[in-house]
Amino acid sequence: MFTSMKVGTRLLLGFLTVALLGAIVAAVGIFSMAAMNERAEYAYQNDLLGISHSKEANIQLVIVSRSLRSLLLATEPADKKRFLDRYTASRQAMHAELNKARPLFQAPEGKALFADIDRGVAEYGATLDQAIKLAEDTSPEGIAAAAAYSFGPLAVKGNYVDAKLTELGQQKESAAAASKEKASARYHDARSIMIALVVGSL
Repeated sequence: MFTSMKVGTRLLLGFLTVALLGAIVAAVGIFSMAAMNERAEYAYQNDLLGISHSKEANIQLVIVSRSLRSLLLATEPADKKRFLDRYTASRQAMHAELNKARPLFQAPEGKALFADIDRGVAEYGATLDQAIKLAEDTSPEGIAAAAAYSFGPLAVKGNYVDAKLTELGQQKESAAAASKEKASARYHDARSIMIALVVGSL
């Protein structure tokens, strides 16, 4: 049937076929790019920001610990005030970063980990408050007792929160790696389809 058609008709059909295949290739490319862009946006909004906020919360935790220990060992009022101000600001910043990270961990394992963190932060906060009270005693005995408390119960609670925050960041890093693998797989699938269509149009 095709061979019985006029040359002009066959050329027209061939052109339309190539145009149709080209349109399909373009549609596949546009759809795939849109899907990859959506995946990249999701990875940024959920995974990368989650990593950023959890890491920043951990940094503030370290500053809280160091500032408090410096406060406990300080003997001059001016030094105590400086370390107390730094401690207060970092403690508030740590809570702020945790609140920013919380909505980004909606998977069951993420919520369970945040429950552990909330419990650990609450217990750590109680030991911090106790340490601040101990810092009010500037006698040699008081300073020694505060230092012992700092490297004892306070360190235990702080290390627990530190470990959980590290785990929180690792969880998002794993999620980001999985998103990258999905985007890569989508790219290779789309490329294979487009190559097949281009070869079929020749």
